[in-house]
Amino acid sequence: MKPSYIAYLFILVLLAELTIQNNLKVNEKNTVNTSAQTDQSIYSQMWNDLFSVPRGKACSSTRLRARVRRELIEEGLYPGQRIRKKKFWWVKQWGYEAAAYFFDYLDPILRAPVVKEFQSIFKDVSAFPNEVSNIPDPFDYKKIIQKNSAYLTKRQIKQIKLFTKNFDPDIYNISVNLPQIHAAINKWKWNVNPGDASVYRRFIMSYDLNFDGRLNPREMILASIYNNQQTVGSSICEHCFFELAKTFDAIFLYLDCDNDGLLSAEEIWKNLPKIKRNTEKFNIFSFGNDESIRTSSINDFILKNSKIRDGFITRNEFRIGLLLGFWDRQTEYTKILTDDSRTLKKLRWQEDEMMDIALYNYTKKKMIAGLIK
Repeated sequence: MKPSYIAYLFILVLLAELTIQNNLKVNEKNTVNTSAQTDQSIYSQMWNDLFSVPRGKACSSTRLRARVRRELIEEGLYPGQRIRKKKFWWVKQWGYEAAAYFFDYLDPILRAPVVKEFQSIFKDVSAFPNEVSNIPDPFDYKKIIQKNSAYLTKRQIKQIKLFTKNFDPDIYNISVNLPQIHAAINKWKWNVNPGDASVYRRFIMSYDLNFDGRLNPREMILASIYNNQQTVGSSICEHCFFELAKTFDAIFLYLDCDNDGLLSAEEIWKNLPKIKRNTEKFNIFSFGNDESIRTSSINDFILKNSKIRDGFITRNEFRIGLLLGFWDRQTEYTKILTDDSRTLKKLRWQEDEMMDIALYNYTKKKMIAGLIK
């Protein structure tokens, strides 16, 4: 029996196992739901005879408290509960929610140079050889199945299941593997411990969002930012955003009027409108500082990136926050974006990207309320 056939057969078995498990879960859920519906039909008349309030209304507060309790447990806020965090719980919507308006405003100045550096990083890491004789790739699942299908560990089986479940050839074929990442980290002097033999394997596992054993453009750029948080802006390593950090620092120092190394939302809101954007598009300050409807966008940016002091952001946090926000908006699994195909600006702006839709609705409601009064 040829190795390729064994590999194919093994993957089919894994997929069949996953299908059976999913069907069992669905059947179990359906059984529970059917049983509950049967109870409902049997006792509904008795409930009507015994109780003055319909059961749905009587149980609404209990269901509400149960839902709140589940959410608090998931957020780690419920006393005495241990939270099982998802693997990538730390990945936030850095460029979306309220902060989206902040990045909309900065796009005309910062997006192009940031995207250019993102493209350069992925192009350069992709240029390294993907096969090196003395550097095995522990995530080459196809070879693992072919050579060792009878001797797989439980961990390897688990990884292969994730691989087969999430495998997408279009993403996989353009992604970079361990030998390439090994070469890049060493040449560029990124922030890892070179004496740790498992560091490159753990590096991939830390940022492999789709579990295929490689890093695609979105994953690789996230790794370049998050792994190098302490060296972003440094000249001692390559692709550590040295030139971009100079621009970010210039903005930060201009806004930091009291020179304490910290920025508050008030300082950003007061002085950021003075930056030269050469356009009036996406202008969150269009109604002036007195209206202050978009201060939430600044607050959201600070809340998502502040670690040292609540309500304030340091220079390094400012750098990392900007990079992560642009990463969130300008990368996909298959490519690095240069346009607005992922920013969702059309949901926030109208009339040639000049009018803030939410601001318009807020102002309209306010004026109507004033007229009624």
